[in-house]
Amino acid sequence: MDSSSASTPLHRTKKPSAKLNKKTKSTTTYLLTITSFLLVIIIQSLAILRTSSPQTQNTQQSSKEKPKSTDPTFYPLKDPKVPPYTNPNRTWFMSTLTGHSINGMPEHFIFPSHPPNNKILCINSHKKSYTLAAAKNTFPANTTILRGLTFVADSFYDYENPWHSLNSLSVFFSWMMDKGCPKPTRFVILKNGEVIKNVGGWIYAVLKACLGGEVVIDSLENYEVVCFEKAVVFRRGLGKMSSERRHGLFEMIRCKAWKFCNVSKRSEGEEGSQGVRISLIGREGKRSFRNESEVKLVMERECNKVVGCRLELIHLKNMTFCDQVKLMRNTDILATTHGAQLSNMMFMPKGRSVMEMFPKGWLEGAGIGQYIYQWFADWSQMNYEGSWRDTDGLDCQRSKRSPSCFLMQKDQQVGLNETYLAEWTNIVIQRIAERRGAGDLHASKDHYKACSCDG
Repeated sequence: MDSSSASTPLHRTKKPSAKLNKKTKSTTTYLLTITSFLLVIIIQSLAILRTSSPQTQNTQQSSKEKPKSTDPTFYPLKDPKVPPYTNPNRTWFMSTLTGHSINGMPEHFIFPSHPPNNKILCINSHKKSYTLAAAKNTFPANTTILRGLTFVADSFYDYENPWHSLNSLSVFFSWMMDKGCPKPTRFVILKNGEVIKNVGGWIYAVLKACLGGEVVIDSLENYEVVCFEKAVVFRRGLGKMSSERRHGLFEMIRCKAWKFCNVSKRSEGEEGSQGVRISLIGREGKRSFRNESEVKLVMERECNKVVGCRLELIHLKNMTFCDQVKLMRNTDILATTHGAQLSNMMFMPKGRSVMEMFPKGWLEGAGIGQYIYQWFADWSQMNYEGSWRDTDGLDCQRSKRSPSCFLMQKDQQVGLNETYLAEWTNIVIQRIAERRGAGDLHASKDHYKACSCDG
């Protein structure tokens, strides 16, 4: 055996020292700590990635496509705790809300409401209730959004009667004139908090004339819940509107109706005439003349004393809207009993005259309602020439101011006092003739080159 191989073994390793073993253990511990820390970070990162997975992203996208449904509190459109007439300063329609009135405009609401609320009006017509959605992405369940501008009106009265419907709906035209004349997409009309389907033919024609086309009256019956993109709500009609606004409003309606019916000028052969035209309007049934032919005879006798004066007895029942407008366009004196036919006075040229007659009982029992056409004459810039009140008729055994007495007397026929009617008619004819002679009623002042909200 070689001596070198015996003295230097090839496979023997040198035993490490204690100091080296201690250093190695420290390094190992450090590496294990770092590795554990990195594993924690990786696990947390994987958890975060899972929360932003495609499934979650799809959920977020779908929430943008479909507005989030909520279940807001609905309130009754017709609040039985606030009956009409109990307090004239309140109404039972949307009684939880208080509107605003500025610059002579009656109380009203505009939705969406002003920031920061931005509330939108929603109605469930089947459940006769309403709510205000807090934002555009939070609507009640099963909601249909009605786009465009919606006019919403409520009244205690029906919409067949010309005056009651005019009082409730004409106010929107004043609002339009203030706002640059935006036209509504639809009307939603309520009577005592309940949505109705139709309005009377007369008021529909007024709406059509003022808006320049067909008008949509939406009953909402095809929807469960509707929310309006934009809505304007009036619930007190012309109440508390300023005189200046009323003058401008009925000036607009007169102008629009004349143009719609193509009667902007006085009828052929009457332009510039000094003659006086009297329209005696009769009624059938309630508050009709007891002896219509005698009333006509007395007034005609006085008319015949004035050169160029002409009287015509008319019943409006079978006349079209435009026939009525044309009649009023050529009328200087309108004489009739108290009733909705007096709403047509606004189609007369400004400065003409109105004579009104009442049955027995109105003075004592009717309240302020008996003065409505006296006020309307002022609003439409006519001359109210007083009224005559019949003293003959049904007597009431109770107090004259008793509601039951008025209900018994309010619709009885109107009689005749020949002496009074003759003198009254003569005075009114002379006043018209004097105003025309002074140039106050010159035909050139009756023309409209343009109406408000044309175009």
